[in-house]
Amino acid sequence: MSQYNTIILLTSDEQLTKAAHSVLVAENDCRLITFENEREAQSAMSDVECDLLICDDDSLEDSSDNILTRLRVRAPATARILITDGEISAEAVDLASRAATFMYLVKPVQAQQLKIVVKRALEISELSRRHRLFPVSDHETDRPNC
Repeated sequence: MSQYNTIILLTSDEQLTKAAHSVLVAENDCRLITFENEREAQSAMSDVECDLLICDDDSLEDSSDNILTRLRVRAPATARILITDGEISAEAVDLASRAATFMYLVKPVQAQQLKIVVKRALEISELSRRHRLFPVSDHETDRPNC
């Protein structure tokens, strides 16, 4: 990652926190802010410009109205990653869909896996931001109008 990114991690899982810190802060010089409580994370989101939210579904208070689903509307440019326990449940898939998460991962999350997924999420967010700022016209893409 070539720029300084702010990532909020919402989890009470110590292993996940250590993995995130080892690859995101130590290797990529990201600003990682960790919360165990959804309300504290939501409050911080109003004070900090966040590029990515990594959210452990165990830390969510409500599966239908939570920080992930609210971010989809309030901060659509903020990438979202959902982390869930064990098997992928229908509820986790529904949450990932409603929140338009970039990806969902299953615990235990490997540090290198997290590193790759975070890098891709931030790259796609940056490309989307650039596309919004500098839209490409049809004649520049050599595509016929459909």
